[in-house]
Amino acid sequence: FGLIPFSFGLYRMVYALCGGYQRRVRQYIAGAPNPELTQSQMEQAYNATQKTARTCVTPAWTFLQKGPATYFYETQEILWVYELNRTVRHGLFLHFNYHYLMVGLLNGQRLQFRMSEEQAEIAMDLFRIHAPFVVRGYLDSLATLFKKDLPEFTRLARSGQLQKDVVLDQNE
Repeated sequence: FGLIPFSFGLYRMVYALCGGYQRRVRQYIAGAPNPELTQSQMEQAYNATQKTARTCVTPAWTFLQKGPATYFYETQEILWVYELNRTVRHGLFLHFNYHYLMVGLLNGQRLQFRMSEEQAEIAMDLFRIHAPFVVRGYLDSLATLFKKDLPEFTRLARSGQLQKDVVLDQNE
């Protein structure tokens, strides 16, 4: 049984060394009409932008780190971002507070990226600066609309009819 964790760790190391965690970025570049130009533009945007250890937002692309994996999106794919605090209790006396950046996508997915509160606040600022069309912050009404009527959420967000900066902290 001791070989299973070792084998999994070895697999993850080989996968990372072979670039498996950046597959979506490589596929996007390879599928571009001019891959070399796209890669160059992407590198310039990434290097010229303020970022956290886990988040880089440019007008064209957004990179989010989750462990060793890079999640990559065209910034236009992102509809909504907000911060989330979650307390996890283990028994009577032991509890941990976790902070997340939540990301709502055009396809209806909601992703969570654990990071420090400071990193999440910087990420929210990066979206405000580089992606002003993204709704930032949490309201129950936004969550309901996102879940029940994504096309309407999208229409309202892109037309500027949804408030762009709302309550910035939410506990679930």
